[in-house]
Amino acid sequence: MNAQKRAVEDLLPGDVLVMEARGETNAGTLGDILALRAQVRGATGIVTDGGVRDIAALAALEIPSITDPSTCGAGA
Repeated sequence: MNAQKRAVEDLLPGDVLVMEARGETNAGTLGDILALRAQVRGATGIVTDGGVRDIAALAALEIPSITDPSTCGAGA
């Protein structure tokens, strides 16, 4: 299991997942499956400086995601 998935599995209710990707936008660090898993685990938000994919599906989830808009669609 990679560090990103391990972090999601370690989330406790009320946690905010923060993913520092050193501004790397050539690959998606956040997508709908990862965000949904964080939501199911009880996280209250996600923050990343990396690439984001699955924008429409992310918007439909209840968990808020904060990201640089210029990274949306990266890695899609």
